[in-house]
Amino acid sequence: MRRLLALLLTSWALLGASWAELVADPDPRVRMRAYRDVDGGDDAVAALEAVTDALKAEDDAHVRATARDAIARLPLNEAQLRGVLADSKQPVARAWSAYALGFYRSPDALEALLGAVVDAEDDVRREVYQSLGRLGDRQALPALSKAAVRDPSAALRSVAEKAALDVASGRGRGLDVSTELAILEGGAANDRIRAARALGRSGDWRAIEPLLAAAREGNAALQQAALLALGHLGNQQAVPELCRIATDTAGQVRYHAIAAIADLGDESALPTLERLLEDVDPTTRQLALKAVAWTAPDGLAAIATRMLKDPVEVVRVEAVLALESLRHPDRVDALLSATSDPSPFVRSEAARILGDAGSLKATPALVGLLEDRDVLVQLSAADALARLGAVEAVPDLKKQLEKAKTNEQRELYEAAIGALER
Repeated sequence: MRRLLALLLTSWALLGASWAELVADPDPRVRMRAYRDVDGGDDAVAALEAVTDALKAEDDAHVRATARDAIARLPLNEAQLRGVLADSKQPVARAWSAYALGFYRSPDALEALLGAVVDAEDDVRREVYQSLGRLGDRQALPALSKAAVRDPSAALRSVAEKAALDVASGRGRGLDVSTELAILEGGAANDRIRAARALGRSGDWRAIEPLLAAAREGNAALQQAALLALGHLGNQQAVPELCRIATDTAGQVRYHAIAAIADLGDESALPTLERLLEDVDPTTRQLALKAVAWTAPDGLAAIATRMLKDPVEVVRVEAVLALESLRHPDRVDALLSATSDPSPFVRSEAARILGDAGSLKATPALVGLLEDRDVLVQLSAADALARLGAVEAVPDLKKQLEKAKTNEQRELYEAAIGALER
């Protein structure tokens, strides 16, 4: 443990705080930063043991999510995962290893999982059964069938039964990963691109290092295919390298790196994404904001509010769309500020989303938008008022009905009035 703590010292150690002290700090932001800084150093297994041990005392859901991301980023190879599953005293470490081994379609991974079907911990056996189902190897059927009848937990008997059905159906089999890896390494240019795409869909984590190598190459088309494949593969070990590529490149390669980061949803990427929000390229800002929305809903309201001041319309539209998926009281104020945006599309989208925000606080702004110079904004505001249940807006809607110039406009106003007068 002492060797590990030396590896895990963060920049804050200069102030006299060790990693162990940081993960015990009363401030959850400090604990999140400590977990975010974990990289495993030269001993990823020891890092896994330390993080899972520290998690025993963690009761903050956001910090626990950060710690889980840290575990997923640890550079553990298949052999190390097998060792943890067999020998670790930490149930969470064994459960993670069982989960991860389900993405290594190798005989050794299968053997390790079959050896763990008798693990004493329910959470570990659950991951073992699900991983055996993902691997799809029929050699697992006897063990899964036995577990479906004899596991002490009724819930886990059901998990084992489903996994056995998955194996029997052949859902876990398909791509010849070894062949595709060989093509990715030495095939013709177009074949390498096709192999990268196939490996991204394979769900086999043996592909991560070859895909990372392809993502670093000078061939832009192959880089882009490999980057998207890394996002689809779902292995968060790729996140540090994806952040480096997103920082050090430009254009389509950078855009694909940001897309892969968004797919992986690892919160440790947030510092990189927030720096990219300040980039001179508006497409970079737009995509980085989309990735933030996929990764960190908790800090999204403040970030999206700030980006509503961006000089480029597509970025402001992205900020409004980011707020749509957010369930946070601050989003109403942010959307209200967007109703005065110079872009009619931003105003229209803000009005539409306010209709689902559930706050009558939006009523005055939406009534004001009924007089907007853009017809789309007017109609979006009318529909939003109806969905919001703002009955006080009926007189204003009737005024707009009298001024309507097309049948489509009249029908929409009549529908809004009818909904509010029921």
